[in-house]
Amino acid sequence: YYHQITGISQGSRLSTLLCSFFYGDMERKYLQGTDTDGLLLRLVDDFLLVTPHLDQATTFLHTMLDGIPEYGCSVHPDKVMVNFPTRYKDAVIVCQPSITWFPWCGMLFHTLSLGVMKDYTSYANLSIRYTLTLDLHQTAGQVMRQKLMNSVKAKCHAIFLDPQVNSASVITQTLYKLFLFTALQFHSYST
Repeated sequence: YYHQITGISQGSRLSTLLCSFFYGDMERKYLQGTDTDGLLLRLVDDFLLVTPHLDQATTFLHTMLDGIPEYGCSVHPDKVMVNFPTRYKDAVIVCQPSITWFPWCGMLFHTLSLGVMKDYTSYANLSIRYTLTLDLHQTAGQVMRQKLMNSVKAKCHAIFLDPQVNSASVITQTLYKLFLFTALQFHSYST
């Protein structure tokens, strides 16, 4: 096993909380105004900037790639994705088509309509059997039911079903994928 000598372990709740305080201060000092007429989102250390202004997007991108040494913040060009063609020094930045579903933190955002849905691509090369762990109890059926319900709840965030955010077609597709995924999980454990 691993014995940590210094620092806070990456997966601890305290680590996430401290990162949020630290990066919140960094946003206030260095990224103020980045989201004028737009939206800057951050989930722990993953940023998403939605803006109609190419110059703001480019400035934000270069700021993050240059790094903010005071906070130990730097972004590797391989970890960046944009929906406009750009270069940074000698690095090629991955460019998604301008009108598409853009992935961020387990969600997909439509770059034109701003619709949101769950991103299932992380399951592409994974056996569905490994997406749910079950304890072998006398009440295995009840445990399976609860695990499947929890899986549905985790993937069924209100924003995915909000008609002010998503079209009826996107909501229907979201529900279809959710129920299909859950049915496949159930089937993998019942056979």
